[in-house]
Amino acid sequence: MSMSMSGDGEILRRVWEGRVATCIKLAEEDLSSYGEPDPHYLMLPRVSYFPLVLEKVRKSFQRHVSPEFRDHEIWLEFDGIPLKMQYPIGVLCDVLNTEGQAPWMLRLHFSSPPASLISLPCG
Repeated sequence: MSMSMSGDGEILRRVWEGRVATCIKLAEEDLSSYGEPDPHYLMLPRVSYFPLVLEKVRKSFQRHVSPEFRDHEIWLEFDGIPLKMQYPIGVLCDVLNTEGQAPWMLRLHFSSPPASLISLPCG
């Protein structure tokens, strides 16, 4: 019985420590005249959420964004599909990246969030 328990613990540890290889590029429509920045290659925790891991990426891309968009909320897309960032990174990758693209290629936007991402106030 203890062998099964240690096996389960190893599985849980691997799930908890799992990562998604990700490449994040700035969307072309948000670029300023400073030119396109290098993409960010990250190993993101599967059990985390994009709002918790994107601040450094946002800051490094911000100087390359047109001034009118710099203070906007950021959002991500994969193959034209906006990501709902309230879901864990691993879930989004598993559901959307069905061909197992590695690294997972995402685009970061500062402008024009799609209507599907705009939350409506309650009440």
